[in-house]
Amino acid sequence: NTGRWVGGGSAVDSRVSNIVSYLCENAGLLDYNTDYIADNDDVAVPGFVMNSVAPVRQSLEMLAAAFFLDIVESTTTLYFVSRNSLINGGPAAIIPESDLSARHITSSVPEPLDITTQQEVEIPKELAGRYLDASRDYYEASQRSVKQNTGSIGRVELDLTALSLTDSQAKLAAIGNHMFAWAERKKYKFTLPLKYAYLDCGDMVQINFSSQSHFVRITKMNYGAGYFDVEGVGQDFTGIPFQISSDGYS
Repeated sequence: NTGRWVGGGSAVDSRVSNIVSYLCENAGLLDYNTDYIADNDDVAVPGFVMNSVAPVRQSLEMLAAAFFLDIVESTTTLYFVSRNSLINGGPAAIIPESDLSARHITSSVPEPLDITTQQEVEIPKELAGRYLDASRDYYEASQRSVKQNTGSIGRVELDLTALSLTDSQAKLAAIGNHMFAWAERKKYKFTLPLKYAYLDCGDMVQINFSSQSHFVRITKMNYGAGYFDVEGVGQDFTGIPFQISSDGYS
């Protein structure tokens, strides 16, 4: 459907999980699970509008960006998982150095932990989130998050204009997405033995390597011959000061 608010009428509150369910079911995606959306993240959204025909993935990704959800496909089911509950709930596994470098017996020993750090100038200094302001007749507005003390000069926009949000929700979306961009600047690659088969994309793990603990959110897991190739991003939120400001309305 286009040009209508979820729940019907011109503007009706609906919770994040209800909007996810609405989008999935209307797209024929019946194998989905919203049970892992934490109660404190399953907030009321003033409105969600579809003004044009667009892939449901685009709408779901916009919701995920605004409310910090990971969308994970596992055993044919699409899971919606609160990013905040993963971080606050601690690691799904603590991996010692001795479990790294899993391989087939005939393969050469891989690098235990391959870490690539994104250059600071490649990460935006400023992120602007555009949304529809529920308190001002749904005019488009924006909230900006700016990182202090950085050599970066980049600016990116986060398009949330299918969502009607409160100012507080939009501010959290802007600063949260900006923080994740900086916290996840380290990319990891490693291999694990099959005893870690219970892990899945979206899980956070603690890797103890060279007397340091690395907190990593898994983004990819591929099964090899008796081991898993794993990729992930760091979760380092230390020393990331931001300022938030409103840009006004249009």
